[in-house]
Amino acid sequence: MMRIAWIAALVIAAAGTIFLFLTLRGIPPHVTYGVTFSTMHAEELGLDWRAAYRAILDDLKVRDIRIPAYWPRVEPKRDVYDWSELDFQLREARARDAHVILAVGRRLPRWPECHMPQWARDSGGDKWDNAVLSMVDAVVRHFNARGGVIAWQVENEPFLRFFGECKPTDPALLRREVDVVKALDPVRPVIVTDSGELGDWARAASYGDVFGTTMYRKVPGWGIFGKYTTYPLPPQFYRLKANVVSKFSPLSRLIVSELQGEPWVIGTPTVSDVPLEEQYETVNPAYFKEIIGYATKAGIEEVYWWGAEWWYWLRVHGHTEIWETAKSLFAGRI
Repeated sequence: MMRIAWIAALVIAAAGTIFLFLTLRGIPPHVTYGVTFSTMHAEELGLDWRAAYRAILDDLKVRDIRIPAYWPRVEPKRDVYDWSELDFQLREARARDAHVILAVGRRLPRWPECHMPQWARDSGGDKWDNAVLSMVDAVVRHFNARGGVIAWQVENEPFLRFFGECKPTDPALLRREVDVVKALDPVRPVIVTDSGELGDWARAASYGDVFGTTMYRKVPGWGIFGKYTTYPLPPQFYRLKANVVSKFSPLSRLIVSELQGEPWVIGTPTVSDVPLEEQYETVNPAYFKEIIGYATKAGIEEVYWWGAEWWYWLRVHGHTEIWETAKSLFAGRI
């Protein structure tokens, strides 16, 4: 029995040592915070997206922003491009010396995850494969020389197979998309992302120069863990995965591409469809501050919030607490 106890103690000690080694990633002295901004989602919330965008830049003083180039809005008709929305966003960002990550591809942030114009859906098969490559080429060519873009994100969580109204990602097509971007712009890095909680990270990380992870805390329980549940993951979970990826993948840096800053409500992708009381079950002013502390302990120096459109929606409706907390965060007072 003593021998078994000693062996067990040694195994536990060895496992603890390995865990500490893999998670040895100090809390950074400074975290750079940015946001994702979706014109589509702002409109779903009933907002003037231009007013919301300017408020995020001018009142919150956000200087790092991730913007999706939604295919149906960029190329509503085959080979007919509408740059007006993105030109506006990039122009406003440049005027404030803000940095933009421009996300391109078929699968981009916000439900239904895969965003395709109807003409591309109707074409099907290899034809829309070539169409998405053509669209990516056009977006990168248009913005490559205009300034403001610091990185390109190709697709969004491409290997998260079971979430969204999407067909599974073709790895060969993803590689071709990345190759198109790199051929046009060999200087700026390419970001590829994965789910922080559900993804293995390794496949996604192998495609890009920068790897982005999501970071969610309170999510629907899907009837198994109650109406809503909290992921039982300490921030060290992300530090462990980040350290493994950084040791074995040739990445220039790791970022949190999507930090939960808005509610994930059941039954609708538009948070304003449910009462405020239910919205606050997963993210509320007090818990928002807890999320800041959690993200800091994860040890990742660059973090992009998810939910800035909702903060502005709350502000418009007289609930300013989260907006004011975010304002203090971006001002460096938190």
